[in-house]
Amino acid sequence: MSRSISSALGGEMSMSLRVAVGILTACCCGTVGCTALFHPASESVVILRGRVADVRPPSMCNLHLYKENGELARQATVASEFKTSLTIAPGEHKYYIEVSCADHSGKYRSELHTLGGIRTVDLGTVELKE
Repeated sequence: MSRSISSALGGEMSMSLRVAVGILTACCCGTVGCTALFHPASESVVILRGRVADVRPPSMCNLHLYKENGELARQATVASEFKTSLTIAPGEHKYYIEVSCADHSGKYRSELHTLGGIRTVDLGTVELKE
């Protein structure tokens, strides 16, 4: 004798099974957050990769991600050849990237990139300029 899922979830479901499903749902929401189940992603990710010309390990570089208005959004310390991911605000926004390296003068500044969701920006080989 088989019952459909809709009838199993309807009036024929025993009270103890309903309570168990409710407790399980509450536990899952408490652990992973209900917003992940009912709302779109609350943040975006950008993956940045590239290489800084004429900078060799063990030199480290500073990577800064700025909003279009010049406000610092994220930063990271990276090797001269890098691939790193940064969490950014949800939705699509314009950002630019600056790279500078210890013991090297100058910096690199990218053009504006429209970022949102999960995006990869390959900067290629960048040159630090005064």
